[in-house]
Amino acid sequence: MTPEPSIPEKGLELALAILEHVARCRDGVTASELVKRVGAPRASVYRAVGTLTREGYLVRRPDLTGFLLGRRVLELASIVEAHRRSPVEPIVDDLRRETGEAVHLFAFTDDGMELVAEDASIPIADSDALFRNPESSAAGHLWLASHDGPGGWPEVPSAPVREQVVAAVSVRGHAEQFGSVLPAVGCIAVPVMTNGREIGALALATGLGRVSTAARHLVLLREGAAAIGAVLDA
Repeated sequence: MTPEPSIPEKGLELALAILEHVARCRDGVTASELVKRVGAPRASVYRAVGTLTREGYLVRRPDLTGFLLGRRVLELASIVEAHRRSPVEPIVDDLRRETGEAVHLFAFTDDGMELVAEDASIPIADSDALFRNPESSAAGHLWLASHDGPGGWPEVPSAPVREQVVAAVSVRGHAEQFGSVLPAVGCIAVPVMTNGREIGALALATGLGRVSTAARHLVLLREGAAAIGAVLDA
């Protein structure tokens, strides 16, 4: 026989259950609704709601019809988000503001690339194409130039194409791609280095007509890549 689920009737368990239900209700929830949702005695729920409100974990709606999450919960959420956020992301954010273009950060593995920080305001239009063949992106060109084998890419360029890509990266010190994923979009990428090893790429994507203009941001990209490498080396 399946045991009945435990009912959170008191203490921390009840408080957490209340906070969880309030968090799930964007427009707020009344104390009466909370009694039904958590299945605890009315008096226990009302006492817990009162305590949570006094301590700032809940706040009454402006029209007094229910409760919303309070500042203490929001402060905790912001602390958690700050800890989850990679220390290199502020560097990428600064580059986006300074260039006014989409900037993405990739990490290299033996099998291919991983997207570490995507520009949320201008996301990658076709990520399937980007990660299918390293020939499709400037970051992929850098991967080709820093890896000998085919890795785990679903598709790989022919030997002559690979040689051309590697030679171009060797001459420029960065990679360029024009219209491979989308006809109207191009990108440039610079390597991210740690301990003398290429571990990723910092890529800037823009409209094809602006690629030559965006190339002036190469200095900023190189500085950003160096800053990221320094953070990761620390």
